[in-house]
Amino acid sequence: MDFHALDFITGRIPHRPPFLWLDRVLELTGESIRAEKTIPADLDIFKGHYPDYPLMPGVLLCEAVFQAGALLVGELLKGEQEYLNDLVLQGDDLKGLRKVNHWLYFPGVNLRNAAGKRLKELNFSLDAIAYKKESKTPYELKISRHDSISPDSIDRLTTFLRVLCASQKGQYDGWSTEVKGIE
Repeated sequence: MDFHALDFITGRIPHRPPFLWLDRVLELTGESIRAEKTIPADLDIFKGHYPDYPLMPGVLLCEAVFQAGALLVGELLKGEQEYLNDLVLQGDDLKGLRKVNHWLYFPGVNLRNAAGKRLKELNFSLDAIAYKKESKTPYELKISRHDSISPDSIDRLTTFLRVLCASQKGQYDGWSTEVKGIE
């Protein structure tokens, strides 16, 4: 997939010129995005902001960040939707509660332990801990809990886990569950 192409951006967010503040996506990983926009010196907005000292308005810089964030969130949720589609193709009805496993990684043992403590308070089981020496975030935590995997529920849950991981300088690496047939 060519992340540099404008088609990649316009195929994922509704913004269009003149209010599209991204030209290129330079890097898109599971947890971050780097994008850029070339701003022409003769952009109309500079006539009034400020005539003798053209300055990009902060609100438009924020808009560019939000557009890049929308691309990142869309890519994260797309992966979850593909996994849900695979479950449905295998006969899962996506209903009811079931055990859902999650993998989280942290750069330090104390950060992993702090996250684990918080997750235990939220009724997650701490199923496994591991250390993977060759990683920037070597302290693994595998957790599980009985949850719904409806699209809205799993999106809320994985968003919460991503935010929790980020607050501990960690990374959320996804979830899994077993296929549960129609009863």
